[in-house]
Amino acid sequence: MTPRLPPGCVIALLGACATERDALAQALAARLNQRGIAATLVADPLAAGASEAAHDDDGTARMLLATRLLHRIRQAAARGVVIAAGTPLGVLAATQGPAPDDAAVAWALTAQRHWAMTLLVGIAASPGAATNSALAARDARLRTWLLGAGMTFSVVHGDGSQRLANAWNAIVAQQDGGDGVASDAAMPAGAARRTGVQGCDRCS
Repeated sequence: MTPRLPPGCVIALLGACATERDALAQALAARLNQRGIAATLVADPLAAGASEAAHDDDGTARMLLATRLLHRIRQAAARGVVIAAGTPLGVLAATQGPAPDDAAVAWALTAQRHWAMTLLVGIAASPGAATNSALAARDARLRTWLLGAGMTFSVVHGDGSQRLANAWNAIVAQQDGGDGVASDAAMPAGAARRTGVQGCDRCS
């Protein structure tokens, strides 16, 4: 089934593991285009060459990067459907330095709330215990922020093609559940979606 995604619809991906999240975003954008839905992929600026380390201890630099990313997503949404591999909330969560202040997180959550859907890419098993610990902490930070804001998101697990299938099912399931997939323009300012974690037996 191909979901009905109106122009301006933004599907935003979050995830502790940038490699897995970015691969899923690329695969989703490719599938949508193959199905005749013109979709623009907005890459994570950290993965696109910006040094994560350069922003770890500088809240101003992190906010500048996040603000520029939000502008890019909005520009892309004016042209059609967007798959956002990076979001301001993800940029703030990626820091290994001091935790972002509450005002910055609230700003990023406000941006995230206006988008049609949030997919949180679960952490795949990996042999490095230290890496797992760091990723788990980042994943927990994202979930705490989203749940604390009362936002709905779908957790997507799996590897490769299975992860893509699960993400696709989550998008379709949101429509089948009666929510539809709204465009950014269709979301009134301050409107909230159902709280909690969306999922199904194949997703979360």
